[in-house]
Amino acid sequence: MESRELQEFENDLIELTDIDLVDRYNDDLATDAWKDAPTGYSEVMLREFQSRDLDISAITDGDTLLYNTPVVLDDGVLRPERDVTDRI
Repeated sequence: MESRELQEFENDLIELTDIDLVDRYNDDLATDAWKDAPTGYSEVMLREFQSRDLDISAITDGDTLLYNTPVVLDDGVLRPERDVTDRI
């Protein structure tokens, strides 16, 4: 992805609410879009998550965005969707 395209992608993410950003992550996970994404895509999304006041340990190893399982935003913490549904 060209630098300009990455900047546009980053600007799009900045405009999203926290819930919309989580939805975008889940959509990318569901469609495997992240597998075909150009270089830099995951890094931009990780930086945007890191810039927010959220606990994102469920989707990162600290350096890399992990695409393992859908997550929900639960009081400022990203939790695997299965963990939250199991509590209900």
